[in-house]
Amino acid sequence: KLNFVPQAWFYAGDFYIETRYNYEDEKTFSVHLGMPVEIDELRMEVTPTVGLVFGNLKGYSLGLNTEYSTRFVSGFAENEYCFSSVNTNFFFSWAGFTTPVFKNINVGGSWQYMLQPFSSVFDVGPMLSYKKSRFEFQFFSYNPWKENRYWQFGVSLDLDAK
Repeated sequence: KLNFVPQAWFYAGDFYIETRYNYEDEKTFSVHLGMPVEIDELRMEVTPTVGLVFGNLKGYSLGLNTEYSTRFVSGFAENEYCFSSVNTNFFFSWAGFTTPVFKNINVGGSWQYMLQPFSSVFDVGPMLSYKKSRFEFQFFSYNPWKENRYWQFGVSLDLDAK
């Protein structure tokens, strides 16, 4: 089964805006608003968010996104607690890190964790990214050594890149 999960995020003045489809659940759209905080001493950006979720899943979410970057390692984390008016509430965390190995090529690892009442799922695996000009291509392999393995591919376009 192939799932298409488009996401778009951008900065408008002091605000961070993100939209997603099929992310929280299939046939579900969400929009999130946050205010990023730069922590220059740590080379980190932290963005608390609040979002509305509608479609198969209906409700709202509270989130915390972080990005960290140095010359030798970059990392990200996207955490969200979703409160649903008709479905089960859940916590979801997606995180990863990379380090450069060749020009424009980074390798690292990523993990996803979902916690619902009475169940949890933890998926982990390697990731690879290639960045050229304003584009970044990402490949994630989760649980490659298990039967429930799956892959994710991402393409990013940085509209602010010089």
